[in-house]
Amino acid sequence: MTAPDALHVLIDLAKRTSDTRLRALVVALGREKSETERLELLLDYRTKYRDRLEKQQREGITPAMLANYRQFLGRLDAALQQQEGVVAQRSGESSRARVDLNEAERKHLSYQTVSERRAAVARVSAERREQKQHDEMASRGRRARTGFARPTAR
Repeated sequence: MTAPDALHVLIDLAKRTSDTRLRALVVALGREKSETERLELLLDYRTKYRDRLEKQQREGITPAMLANYRQFLGRLDAALQQQEGVVAQRSGESSRARVDLNEAERKHLSYQTVSERRAAVARVSAERREQKQHDEMASRGRRARTGFARPTAR
């Protein structure tokens, strides 16, 4: 396998890795969003439940009902705490996926840059060869016109 072929294989592999990591980031962000929405629903429910408790307290509430409200609020608080942990975990997964994607994209870009530089070097080399050939042809033409051509064997 020649160097340019190996480089193209590396570029292709880096591109696939980058694409895979992009999909992983999209999944991680979707999970984070879903868990964040779930947390927001729990917070909203807790606020409404607390408002309902305050209304009941103004209208009069039995000690048993108050105990039930407080017990349920305790469970809601525990669920909120657990959900905050899940959101933090999903956020960490999204951050790691973002870092992984950035790393894969940097690698892909570096291989791409190497390929472009090699192509530029090859192009300059080809232009120099072509210019040298033109110069030699022009030099031969001048020698032929001025009579400095080599004598031919008879």
